[in-house]
Amino acid sequence: MASPKRNQTTTSVLSALCYKDKLLLSYPEALALHSLRELDLPLLSTLNSPSPYISLEQGTKKDIIIATSIDSVVVYKIDEVNNINEICRWRPGISLTTSAISYTNEIVATGRADGIIQFWGFNEGSISKLWECAAHEASVNCIDFSSENNLLASSSRDCSCKIYNFQNQQLVKTLYFAEHDDTKNLPILSVKFSRSGDFLYTVAADQNSYITLWDVLENYKPIVTHRLHASPITAFTLSLDGFYLGIGTEDGFVKIMNTRTMEFEQDKEDMSAKVTALNFTWGSRNLIAAGSDGTLHSIANARGEGFFSKMSKVWVLTVFLLWIYLYLTNSS
Repeated sequence: MASPKRNQTTTSVLSALCYKDKLLLSYPEALALHSLRELDLPLLSTLNSPSPYISLEQGTKKDIIIATSIDSVVVYKIDEVNNINEICRWRPGISLTTSAISYTNEIVATGRADGIIQFWGFNEGSISKLWECAAHEASVNCIDFSSENNLLASSSRDCSCKIYNFQNQQLVKTLYFAEHDDTKNLPILSVKFSRSGDFLYTVAADQNSYITLWDVLENYKPIVTHRLHASPITAFTLSLDGFYLGIGTEDGFVKIMNTRTMEFEQDKEDMSAKVTALNFTWGSRNLIAAGSDGTLHSIANARGEGFFSKMSKVWVLTVFLLWIYLYLTNSS
């Protein structure tokens, strides 16, 4: 299936978020709301933003969107007709880099360029600061909440991934790329918990990019590491159902990885420029990719014929042929 492609603007897309049948894109000058109902992703409306949003995150309860700029956080609520309305904003400090909201929609975490992570209580539009920690020696580039055990993971170019229990305000574990292999440490560019909370994905890179799968239930034991690409990863996302990882690269490749097999479903050059933002549609049927040249691309998530799929078919065919053989033998 061909992927529709169009130039929305010459301005780079900073972040992207799909919700229901709509696509929210952050540009340096404004927020843009597009329709996902049509292949060319028509523009529906634009919304003013206090400053460019570098991060757009949606609460798992699906009715809250957290938008982060370099100096402020804005909370939007999705109404009954899928429009978004601002309900709260605050200024956690300067040099914000990322944010996330907990599975219960009760805690917001913000990361900063100075390595500090702040935790905020969120209740019906009111915000209260809970605590903060000096998590990293370099900029915090990604944070993610687990669905279990009050955990938050953060990654940084200081080559570490930190796991915090935000309820107890304690550091649980520090992970490094070289911890499980005879290699040098690498900056960790992104981190995501699986939807079950049982596993953790980290992406590390130098000239090449790698993904590591960690077993949370076994004290973050590394399970496997795969080489993703021969250039740095610039965008990383997890589908709502947790079955797919979206990966964008500096040289314009867009990849879809199946989390059950850790195999690529899609692996090709789709963009003419660096991938700056990725997000799956709600049914995980498409991955929306945005480039630094303003290009939008909707990539069909058509499952490939991976090793697991092939072996499943061979097994089913073998059982079927054995059943026919036994049936004919018993009938004669």
